[in-house]
Amino acid sequence: MNNKFKGGANIDLGQRQYGMKRVRATYPFGSAIVYPDYVELSVSKRFLPRSLPLPLRLHRESIRIFLRHGPLKRGVGFRTESTTHYFLTLRPERLMKTLRGFGYEETD
Repeated sequence: MNNKFKGGANIDLGQRQYGMKRVRATYPFGSAIVYPDYVELSVSKRFLPRSLPLPLRLHRESIRIFLRHGPLKRGVGFRTESTTHYFLTLRPERLMKTLRGFGYEETD
């Protein structure tokens, strides 16, 4: 089972850091790695401050996943109690299949 994905990412930092509240990266500068207990979302820090709190670890118990549909923005959403993060890909079903295989819970 493939657990590493390249794509775009839209990650909420929780608070402003270096003038940013969200980090947005287009393909291929975003990545998602799925582990049994958590998902790691990251972006290439090539042009970003190295001290940003990335990669972001989202633990299975604290998130709900969902498909994001749209003509230009397709992917998977990761909803926590306070925010939502996105991983954008042209084939979100592959990532969802991997997440389901590890037992991640879905929401509408």
